[in-house]
Amino acid sequence: MVLKKLLGAFLLPFPIALLLLICGLLLLWFTQRQRLGRILSSLAALMMLMGGYDVFSGPLILPLERPFAPLTAEEVTAMTPAPTAIVVLGSGFRTDKTLPPNDRLSANGIVRLTEGVRLAGLLPAARLIVSDGVGQGEALAETAMIMGVPRERITLEARSNDTSDEAALLPPLVAQSPFLLVTSAAHMRRALALCRKQGLNPIAAATDFTRANAEWTSGDAVPRAEGFLRADYALHEWIGYWWSSLRGTL
Repeated sequence: MVLKKLLGAFLLPFPIALLLLICGLLLLWFTQRQRLGRILSSLAALMMLMGGYDVFSGPLILPLERPFAPLTAEEVTAMTPAPTAIVVLGSGFRTDKTLPPNDRLSANGIVRLTEGVRLAGLLPAARLIVSDGVGQGEALAETAMIMGVPRERITLEARSNDTSDEAALLPPLVAQSPFLLVTSAAHMRRALALCRKQGLNPIAAATDFTRANAEWTSGDAVPRAEGFLRADYALHEWIGYWWSSLRGTL
């Protein structure tokens, strides 16, 4: 599990560009292989430049997000039969328990949970299920209570480490009943496929849209860190989807 996460973290644009830059500089400073050093350094700079523009990162992430849209209140309340559960998938978080639970959650986690709480308000009979992932579920549950969800409505799934685990551990909690699956829009394709592989009936409740632009605008004249983050996020999802397909878990 740790090895998989490490490999996944390094097979992304920024770590690769940084590695190429370090190798290129080492060759330029300490060897006679100047041409190769220039090539590697130039390639790293090109990757960093391209990653900072939405015109490059947008086409990577938009195909993941565009098939999904946020659920409106009218759509949720009109569902028949009404979903019996709202499943909020986990995201990164801080383990520092000196922080309040909402501060331990990542930005993605806060957005996902906020959407889950909104949906819980529209479906007062539905349970709110949060996933643990080495402690984050506890922070999600506590933050949901801060947001006004009663503790008795919250179910904590306490064993999962990643999305594949979350999907595999859901059947005893939701059975064959339809449920709302809350996660980031770019993550939804993989999450839905993993749940359906388990014979579940998820309904996409996408949130945390990146707002990437596929077309050039005047604001894209300068590369930004957000573009690189989007490119990393998109490739993480594509690699995760392909890897799950190869393993037969989708």
